[in-house]
Amino acid sequence: MVRSRHHLVSYLILLPLLLTSCNVEPSASTPTPTMVVEGSFVPEPVKEPTATIANTPEPTRSPSLDALLAPGPTFPPPSGVFFEFGDDIWYQPDSETARPVVEDQRHGPWAVTADGNQIAVVRYRVENDQAVEEIIVFNNDGSNGEPIYGPVPTAGAAGSATVRALDWSWDHQALAAMFSNNTIGVLRFAAEDPFRTKPPLDSVDVPDAEKPLADLGWAPNGAGIAYTIRADTGMALYVTPNDDTARLVIAPSATSSRAVRAFDWLPGRGRLAFVESAGGPSSHLPGSIFTIAPDGTLLELLVSAGQFAPAATIATLSASPDGRDLAFTVHVPDGQGQQVFQSLWVMSIDGGDFQQVPVTAGYRATDLHWSTTGLIWRGIDRNSRLPTDGSAYTGDEPFILGRFDPTSGATSIAFQSELVD
Repeated sequence: MVRSRHHLVSYLILLPLLLTSCNVEPSASTPTPTMVVEGSFVPEPVKEPTATIANTPEPTRSPSLDALLAPGPTFPPPSGVFFEFGDDIWYQPDSETARPVVEDQRHGPWAVTADGNQIAVVRYRVENDQAVEEIIVFNNDGSNGEPIYGPVPTAGAAGSATVRALDWSWDHQALAAMFSNNTIGVLRFAAEDPFRTKPPLDSVDVPDAEKPLADLGWAPNGAGIAYTIRADTGMALYVTPNDDTARLVIAPSATSSRAVRAFDWLPGRGRLAFVESAGGPSSHLPGSIFTIAPDGTLLELLVSAGQFAPAATIATLSASPDGRDLAFTVHVPDGQGQQVFQSLWVMSIDGGDFQQVPVTAGYRATDLHWSTTGLIWRGIDRNSRLPTDGSAYTGDEPFILGRFDPTSGATSIAFQSELVD
């Protein structure tokens, strides 16, 4: 199915468009003969409470916050994607055969630059009988330079906090690192000499070091970082503008506010999309996708999970770098009440229409990536042993990389592993 596209030029997502996207009945896409759609269906809309816009107080403004609220740019998708394969990291170009990039090395978190050319990897090794970690930048051809961070001892009396997550700024000039002591630091690089020097680690203001951090992501305009903190009543969403103090965006509580399951920035809009967790007032829509400005205002419903099935919840989401589409997975309870994968969708943010992505029978979709060919998703064998929520790849499961082009509706298999249980 070919659909017209429009570049993103607006800072705000208009309310009529959002309400339309919540009520449009998704259209089922037709799989190619090589793909079998499992559980293909047309969602039946269900009656739900009308979403309301939160009337939040006008926040204290600052130049840093104003910069974070700016719509920011959109970006062309990269020409390939990185993915885990067993204990290694591979690269799948759009028009070539997949190849290993990080092999036979103990590694931890990693993050890809927006152009898809480099990957920052936390590498573990032993130096002088001491366990250390360092951050190495690899090119997509497997070449690499000297560490840009570390080596830092991670055990014993001299042990430092370990890196738990990484994320590149969209211009590749800064790398954010989340640490095990619930702090965030940023490495900033000179544009004329990227990744060749070891810059100092600048600290980012984080409100509560006693509560664990969960995820982080740079704003597309590079003006700040969003991250989640695990509170007693659910996940809270914060932002810290550059050179400014942390600001609460979503504050969970038992009676009045939402909690966040997952989030992503929407390029070109100056807004965040997040999945609401279960809990809170019954008038809320747990498992649905909302959008919000990074100052905590203009909360609006984007996708209602209830239109896909009763008790459905949206598990993961990923916005395309060009700002046109939002991909997400839908989970439903099984016979034991556990949330399991049901379907994969792509929503046109401007047009408000949905496309169901054909997923090969016997697989569940997990990781979502974007490239010049469209959405790249990992499919894991449904019979494999998986974490409780069934949403992650642990390195042992047989998998495929599927490719879906939202413009043409074409589907194909980009890569298939040879790993077996």
